[in-house]
Amino acid sequence: MLDYEVVEANIPISLNKAKQAVKKVEAEISIDSQKKVSDYLRENHRSFWLYLQTFYNSAPRSTEMMRIKVKDVDFKNQRVKYLVKKGKFAEEKYRVIPDIAIPFWKEVIGEAPGEWYVWGKGLQPSEHPINSYQIHKRWRRLVTSKEEFKDISITFYKLKHLRLTDIANNEGIEQASKLAAESIKTVSKHYDMNTGRVDDNLKKGGKEF
Repeated sequence: MLDYEVVEANIPISLNKAKQAVKKVEAEISIDSQKKVSDYLRENHRSFWLYLQTFYNSAPRSTEMMRIKVKDVDFKNQRVKYLVKKGKFAEEKYRVIPDIAIPFWKEVIGEAPGEWYVWGKGLQPSEHPINSYQIHKRWRRLVTSKEEFKDISITFYKLKHLRLTDIANNEGIEQASKLAAESIKTVSKHYDMNTGRVDDNLKKGGKEF
């Protein structure tokens, strides 16, 4: 249910089940498909394209994105303050704004008042935020339900997994955990789609028997 933004945190499972094989990232959405989707949304649905770019470069949940107010976006220190809720607990966390994403955030926010939510109706700043499930609906309506994107099965929420896996592959799991503002254990268990990755530290040294 996390994939469809129905719940905000992992739900305990009472029954054990056989572990399923993890799909490779390329099997869900290729680099070429990512570019195709990005180009299409940028040209035809810019507000959603901007949301996609800010989401993808911070790797939060859409439920967390909807709580962001304009005043929570700190351009000087390149970070955004998120309110993360898990069960009965709530915690404020900062996530970095990469250089590439600064223009996206600035375009969305414009001159909006600090107390307004960044993502309101039409994915524009507003006094009231929209519901996070609307993001999944937009993704399905604008992307996965279209004939030209029929090979794309990944849900919008899984783009968070995709981004963190990409960082882990290229920069290491530690960097992925920093972007997600989560522990390495959490990122490895819940978001890393490449379970076959070997830590480079294991390749060094060794010991003769």
